[in-house]
Amino acid sequence: MFSVPSHVLTVSLLFLSAAVARADDRADLQAAAKKVVDADNCAFVILDHGDRRTSGRTQGGYTYFKASYIGNEPEFFVRGQNGVAKVNGTWKSIPEMAPGVNERNIPRDQGDAERTLVNALGEFWEPLDLLKYVSEKLQSIEKKVDGTNVIYSGTIPAEDVSAFFDDRRPTGLNLHRLPGTGKVSVQVTVTNGRVLYLGLACMGNDKLTNGDHNNVNTTKRVTFQSGGQAKLDVPPEVKQRLDAK
Repeated sequence: MFSVPSHVLTVSLLFLSAAVARADDRADLQAAAKKVVDADNCAFVILDHGDRRTSGRTQGGYTYFKASYIGNEPEFFVRGQNGVAKVNGTWKSIPEMAPGVNERNIPRDQGDAERTLVNALGEFWEPLDLLKYVSEKLQSIEKKVDGTNVIYSGTIPAEDVSAFFDDRRPTGLNLHRLPGTGKVSVQVTVTNGRVLYLGLACMGNDKLTNGDHNNVNTTKRVTFQSGGQAKLDVPPEVKQRLDAK
């Protein structure tokens, strides 16, 4: 009777155990992300491109942003690919702020203030969408326990992450650059079975429209907080603009 050498069995069992452990780690990470996503009431703080701080809240499909890195801390709402900004006390959609806007082209006849707001909208993304995406797509997962924190790390192909943001940024805008090639390093911190922190380090090359390549080195960090019982107040004029097809 044919017998398998013991060292072959040992190696096979080690590979099988590692595969099972990775599957368990992914399931645990997805469960921790699902707790945040399904709560449908989440406050967050984003540090984008290093230390550019944006705070906000998401509930019922609407996401509110307050951009502290811009002088007067302007306010925004985003839903899917629609976005609005508050301009001199009035909520305006992208077409209202910049008629004729299209990818990488904001008409020069717009005022500096409105150009700044449209540019900012082009860089916003909904944190819960990103968390769900990362929990599903993360590769080469490694897990480390640090006291009450469980830290998951891994990578996602840069072109996939870039496509994620391109698909979800407000319509007509494609203003912030992400690598088109390479890997995005990801770290997720889970505390008490719930995701508390998500960080992306994006490094690589991006092909420009003229065929040249641009080196990209940027970070995106999100801290998630429970929304508690507070409700996100979405003004009727904002809903009207965000719900438009």
